[in-house]
Amino acid sequence: MMRQVFVFFIVASINVIHANPMDIGSACLTREEVKQVIRQLQNDNEVMLEKMQSCGCDALDGMQTAETVSNALPATNNIIPAPSPKPEIYVAPEPEVMSCPVDKPMYQMINGKCIFYEEKRFDYAGAQENCGEVFANGRLFEPKDEDENDQVYRDFKVMFGESYIRIGIDDLTKEGEFTYASNGGPVPMGPWRNGQPDGSTAQNCVVYGNYGDSLWLDYFCSGRLTSVCEKTS
Repeated sequence: MMRQVFVFFIVASINVIHANPMDIGSACLTREEVKQVIRQLQNDNEVMLEKMQSCGCDALDGMQTAETVSNALPATNNIIPAPSPKPEIYVAPEPEVMSCPVDKPMYQMINGKCIFYEEKRFDYAGAQENCGEVFANGRLFEPKDEDENDQVYRDFKVMFGESYIRIGIDDLTKEGEFTYASNGGPVPMGPWRNGQPDGSTAQNCVVYGNYGDSLWLDYFCSGRLTSVCEKTS
């Protein structure tokens, strides 16, 4: 019992001194300074020891010496180490949800794209410009696989019937190499109608034909046709 009380007194006293650096001159003590502080505390607390002895405790046997307490300290010059800085936690922003006014006519969400079916007729350059007005950063529809290609055509056909329809694929950069208009990337599939493409340098823009299916034709870029726009982000 006496050992616990006395050790508590010493540690508490050290903490008080540590909290008031003016008493010592530094918030960090060496082992020798710790010994000096403890010896001073031992000399200044004879009254406390006498009271402990009066209650039947063996003060001399239970008392921790300055060397014993000092040796129990960690191998550092600091009594109380400075707290480590808390690591910063990165919180990723929630991804924006693309808006698509599907409650309005001519709009559909397909494969994460907002699709707009344009009934007005434009040439190829005009259709691209129009899609940029329908959507911020909009463009002509660029099918990425045959399922997406078929679904967009089916929905258009339900709205407007069979028609030539412009999409965003051409070989304007290099004859015979059809690429996406937005970035010049290769087209991974080609659901061409039999005998297509056959237009040589005269027909460089891809369209759906008016045959009731989603197969492609190469066609004049100057012709005024309906079109499909998309927004991807």
